Order: sequence, then C-alpha cells, then structure tokens
Amino acid sequence: VKHCVLKSLMDDYRIEELLGNGSSGFVYSVSHKKNSKKFAAKIFKTRNLGDQRSIEYLLNEIKVMRKMDHPG
Repeated sequence: VKHCVLKSLMDDYRIEELLGNGSSGFVYSVSHKKNSKKFAAKIFKTRNLGDQRSIEYLLNEIKVMRKMDHPG
C-alpha cells in the first residue's frame, strides 16, 4: 500500500475494495476488523490540500458527511 494514511487505516480496518475515485481522492469500502461493521473511507489526494480553498472544501465535506445517516 502506497499511502501512509492507508497503512494507518489498515491497523483497524480491512480494505475491501476501491469504490471510486475523482479529482479530490479515492473512496474505499472498508470493514472494522473487530466488529465487521462496514464503512466507506475517503482518502484525499494530498496535492489537493495545498491551498486554503481546497482545505475549506475538505472541511465542508466533513460537515456534510457528519449530518448524514445511513440505515446500513
């Protein structure tokens, strides 16, 4: 695994598959190693975090995702 964030993620989660990617990063299907709960994990491309506009985009996306509720 190339990215140090992915290596850290792998300590607690099993990466199942790449669900998609886009201009801001990659989305993986992951499951927690202890309880097998499934999640989606987005790994942002570091080149997109070098300016204030990109950081604001990231923070806004985090706020939106915290408000979401998924029945699964």
